[in-house]
Amino acid sequence: MAHKYPKPTRTSYSALTTFEDCPFSYQTYYLDGLKGEAGAAANRGTRLHFACERFLKGEIDISQLSIDFRTIKTMISMMKDLKAKAEEVWLCDDEGTYQEVEDERTKFKAIIDIHYVIGTTLYIFDLKTGRALPSHADQLQAYAVLGFARYPEVTEVEAAPLYLEGPGSPTKYPRALLPHLLNFWKARWNILFGANEYPATPSVEACRWCDYKASKGGPCEHN
Repeated sequence: MAHKYPKPTRTSYSALTTFEDCPFSYQTYYLDGLKGEAGAAANRGTRLHFACERFLKGEIDISQLSIDFRTIKTMISMMKDLKAKAEEVWLCDDEGTYQEVEDERTKFKAIIDIHYVIGTTLYIFDLKTGRALPSHADQLQAYAVLGFARYPEVTEVEAAPLYLEGPGSPTKYPRALLPHLLNFWKARWNILFGANEYPATPSVEACRWCDYKASKGGPCEHN
């Protein structure tokens, strides 16, 4: 008999897209708690995110940032001058209402790497320490929805990935789009919340780096 799990009631971008790529991988990581080993790239990303956070919070000087930041040092220094906030947790409920504290009504959670407001425009940047991927724009769209909830006075969100080689192309979202964006994301997370089974859905892309495939000694029968 298949093991029954309590239905999830909240998610994040990484959890949601893990489920969309392969429900079995979602089950193994988020429900069974089987964590794969963090590779060198993940460890590097964690280290660089922490360094950027410390700089923006005034805990270290710009000279203490590693050579990895050489191309974007000037840009993040400007962000600091604009009073940018780093690694802030944003939460919203099913109606897209911002929450200060996570509770039983929380549906979506994100940690925003860098953001600041100028006038009525909210600027969001997500620090990426690897290669550019199409999913980055998708992720930032979700963050734009949370941004409108976090700052009800803003009329526009401009969101962009920030690579170590420089910023990616920004996308602008007017507040008039918010109802459509919220419905789009609610439809996606409701599929996760309504799931009763978590089958493996093998594909070249989903399986490429998976820690749970058979060839790595994982519980999945696929290689």
